[in-house]
Amino acid sequence: MSRRLRMLAVTTVAATVLGLSRVGGTYAAYSDTSAVTGGTVGAATLVSPTVASSPCAAANNLLASTVTLRWNGVSPASGVNPPASAYEYAISFYNRSTNAQVGSTTFQAHSGAAGAVQSVQYNTTTLGNLLGLTLFGSYQYQVRVRAHLPGTGWYGATTVSTNFNLTVTLTLATYTCV
Repeated sequence: MSRRLRMLAVTTVAATVLGLSRVGGTYAAYSDTSAVTGGTVGAATLVSPTVASSPCAAANNLLASTVTLRWNGVSPASGVNPPASAYEYAISFYNRSTNAQVGSTTFQAHSGAAGAVQSVQYNTTTLGNLLGLTLFGSYQYQVRVRAHLPGTGWYGATTVSTNFNLTVTLTLATYTCV
């Protein structure tokens, strides 16, 4: 075999091996099963927040009105991963009349000890930017809060929901917890 033909064969084999080793999205070429013969097998379940005793508080005045939403944070069993500090909360607004999501979901990190009351406060400027409010309008919202593990698609199984109304007349906003 000529030297040129041998070089072509070596280059072709090397390119084929290199190409096969770089196949995207392939993580296993085979699978195998095995029985557990000792020890214990467990799985962690994502915990969910719970409804706070006072889930909504409205503060209305001429200069600035706010609505504060509260829920009890996650409370995973002691020693079970992930700990409460690893969680965040996905906060979504829904139109109560149409059940359609309004605006984008925002996220807030868990703070404090496991089970600690979590809260978020909105004013008309914040909600106006988030939800696209107009100068005149009456809005009926449901806020839904779910536990989430950042960097994953994992969410808690249950949702904490809180309802409130917002009436806007020019720059005067009035919140009502319902």
